[in-house]
Amino acid sequence: MKTSKRILYIKEKIYKENLDNIDFIIENIKKYSSKNFIESIDLSIILNIDLNIKQNILNKTVLPNGTGKEIKVGILALEKDNKYIINNADYIGMDDLIDNFLNKKIKLDVFLYTSDSFKILNEKINLLNKKKLVPNYKLETITNNSISESIKNIKYNTIFYKIDKNGIINTSIGKLNFSSNMIKENLIKLLKDIKNIKLKKTKSNYFKKIVISSTMGIGIEIPNEFTKIY
Repeated sequence: MKTSKRILYIKEKIYKENLDNIDFIIENIKKYSSKNFIESIDLSIILNIDLNIKQNILNKTVLPNGTGKEIKVGILALEKDNKYIINNADYIGMDDLIDNFLNKKIKLDVFLYTSDSFKILNEKINLLNKKKLVPNYKLETITNNSISESIKNIKYNTIFYKIDKNGIINTSIGKLNFSSNMIKENLIKLLKDIKNIKLKKTKSNYFKKIVISSTMGIGIEIPNEFTKIY
């Protein structure tokens, strides 16, 4: 695919500069972004792991400065309790909620389960497996405690990501209208969480390559020295 004149111009400008400084990199990602809409800040992370071992691990990170977008959350609960509405759940239900979602009558990004609903909805929950929306204690999508905090984190602050068969994680850590420091703090939190995943046969340099970009912008590789600090 032919590279656009805009991208060629940005590359020429940026790569004349010193790209060893993460603050400079983030500032330039912001500087040369599209003016037509607020782009996401995207990451492509290649891990230095043994690809002969299957490690399709699903994980989450609660970003300190949020994601910059709101996702739709459905609560699977035995009673349509007002406390869930008060705490900003978008939908509440049981079998009916799952049916409406599977029949595309409503759009949801995440299901939160109470422990009671999880036990009752076993068969229905299996239908959600292909949608990657099955309950998971590790991801804290099964909860009875602090439902308000769970909904808030999942709606505004949490990113879910997986390590694919090539050892790559693709995710977003915010929006271009975030300050540079907010983007940097989100990046650091994500890298720390990924390092805490117990992967098999990880090589000494955990991160092989990390590229940061805006949705419509060019990718800039983050220097290894930065990743070793955290």
